[in-house]
Amino acid sequence: MMRLFTSSIIVLLISGSVFAQDPAGTDATTKSTVTSTGTAPFPGAMHIYSITTEETATESWSVKMLSGSAWVDATFTNAKGETTPVAVYADENDAATAADRKLRKVKIDWNPEAPVANYYYVQVETVKDGCKNLRMLPIQITQSTFDMNLAVVGTRYCYAEQVAPIIEGNTTVVYDQGFANIVYNFSVTGVNDIDAWETTISYVGVKGATDEAEPKTNGDIYLTSLVAATGYTDKVTIEAFGDNTYKIKGTGPVTDVKLNAVIDNRIRYVDNDKYDSRAEIVPVLKLANQTIVEQSVAEVDAANDKTNITINRHQNGAITVER
Repeated sequence: MMRLFTSSIIVLLISGSVFAQDPAGTDATTKSTVTSTGTAPFPGAMHIYSITTEETATESWSVKMLSGSAWVDATFTNAKGETTPVAVYADENDAATAADRKLRKVKIDWNPEAPVANYYYVQVETVKDGCKNLRMLPIQITQSTFDMNLAVVGTRYCYAEQVAPIIEGNTTVVYDQGFANIVYNFSVTGVNDIDAWETTISYVGVKGATDEAEPKTNGDIYLTSLVAATGYTDKVTIEAFGDNTYKIKGTGPVTDVKLNAVIDNRIRYVDNDKYDSRAEIVPVLKLANQTIVEQSVAEVDAANDKTNITINRHQNGAITVER
């Protein structure tokens, strides 16, 4: 189901023996302080770390791990079998930091595939007048709690209107199935009140009896509208995002936000069909591109990212002439 971006400031005091994490972060209006933390980051999270040292000292940051008794750059083997850095880091010193050369900052992006529960160590080495000093902060990668869920409300829907007859060549009646109005529940959990998130919701096909794992695509069925229901428009923002796809955005956790969708079945049938067997469809909607804005934190559980519902009407045979 989606990914997370959180940040918080870790303050390391070089002049004493105390490492301290600022629980409020540096900007409580834009940075999460509850979910991923600097010492227990989610895979894919970004955090800013700092150290206070003497004004003329220079600093060098790295992320280390123990290999036997030796300190080495922190790496892991990814799903492709490649040796990959656990984190990438970049200088985060800004104008305010430049004015106070005792405070030094670094931005660290933790790899989205970094193994959960492993310990790593943020290291900063400082040098002044040829003398070196070093500090380390233990870090344990922690499982993300970020999750999105999409679920249809109800077990069956009928079409909103009766079939629409279309006369072709005076003697052929072609029927248009029309559309159905479907209600879905949408939820986002495992995020802080100030975390901005987004995802896409798409119609991806119809589920068939022999194709339970992935839906079959069908070019004659469309998701033509997706809007927040009355009473929920302040919870999410929705915009069209290509064919059969809508982008939904919001901030903080939301629970069972009602979404109104219109599924249009453009499969047509002619009057001499014995039964309207194409009236029943099982459209599948799916979440994708789940993310916390500017983050790369993976969703904890993709089990509820996809949902389907049966749309049908009672079956009629063609009109026959008895005598």
